[in-house]
Amino acid sequence: VRAGIYNNSGDFQKALEILQELLPFYESRISGAQRFGVGFFYYNLASAYLGLHQYKKAITNAKIGIDKMNGNLYGSLENYRVIYESYKALGNHKAALDYYQKYINGRDAVTELRNSQKVNKQELAFQYEQKRISDSLQQERQKLERELVFQKEISRQKNSRNILLAFGVIAALLAL
Repeated sequence: VRAGIYNNSGDFQKALEILQELLPFYESRISGAQRFGVGFFYYNLASAYLGLHQYKKAITNAKIGIDKMNGNLYGSLENYRVIYESYKALGNHKAALDYYQKYINGRDAVTELRNSQKVNKQELAFQYEQKRISDSLQQERQKLERELVFQKEISRQKNSRNILLAFGVIAALLAL
């Protein structure tokens, strides 16, 4: 991370010194969970060489980063950009175009993946909202049905009371 900061601030020599100290560690990390950070490391190493105008070393290290990532697009993407810029600086425009196309295709694939993830997230949120609304409507329906049963019971009791009162009044009138 410090080497990346030095690269971004233009102190490529300091970044290279830090990265060369770490090189044996990253050369041993080539499989499985150990691959984490390998593409980023080689990208920073290649960027340092690119900034120091050592284009062939930049290309070599960026290609190593791509190879060690075994097709991991995220880890390889910026390495393609470094290779493109290095070939461009060397005047090899055909190779620069090839790697620029790989970089753009990779960037487009990442964008497409992110967009599909966003769509999936929105679809899940929509489905959740539909389910939540459906559940609340179901609860409201049950509440209204209980209220209707309660109102019918009250109405029945009122009718019974009124009938009893009417019989009572009629009985009182008959008694009079």
